[in-house]
Amino acid sequence: MLLACIVLTIQLPEQPVSVEKLVRLPAFPSGTVQTGLAIALAWSLAGIVSIILPTQLIQYGLPNWSGLMLFIFVTSGVLVQPLARRLNSRRSLQLGYGLLILGYLIFTIGAGLGILRLVLIGVAIAGTACYGFTYLGGIAEVIRLSGTQSARVVSGYFVCAYLGFGLPVIFIGFISDQFGTINALFGYGVMFLIANLALGQYQGFKTKQRT
Repeated sequence: MLLACIVLTIQLPEQPVSVEKLVRLPAFPSGTVQTGLAIALAWSLAGIVSIILPTQLIQYGLPNWSGLMLFIFVTSGVLVQPLARRLNSRRSLQLGYGLLILGYLIFTIGAGLGILRLVLIGVAIAGTACYGFTYLGGIAEVIRLSGTQSARVVSGYFVCAYLGFGLPVIFIGFISDQFGTINALFGYGVMFLIANLALGQYQGFKTKQRT
């Protein structure tokens, strides 16, 4: 049996050696970095809603609402995806910037005042951008700009997304230990607002150039 296996192995045709790399790193062609920043900002809210806000709800004696809050956040994004697919990618991104700012402002005020209704409304609005307009608009935009390397460019897009999910939460957690959760949320909110407004202006400028 062993001898037969050796003979069969020797008779196998030689396989061609691939000259391509087995591991391909994410790529960021011109124009995709801004879209990566957009999804990073959007998914930073996913991290905040998943980790930071539940701790704030516990302080108000509302720990059982954390699950519903996450459900609303994700579901609202899924529900608007059919509409997001019909929009131009840059229009979808621009709409996402506004919704992210509005949602963040509402749920942060709600968390600060202990008003659960505002928190739920805010996370619902933010979710429409995080998993709807910004998410799908961003994917469509990077694919449009990717040329022949769409897999690497989409990979780069998700690298930005997951960095956005994790790094701001670490930053807010550190600041929260020093100044409190609400102060940390408002402090991050200032940077979040400036970044979204800047990206929104940039996308508006690029959209006008295309038309």
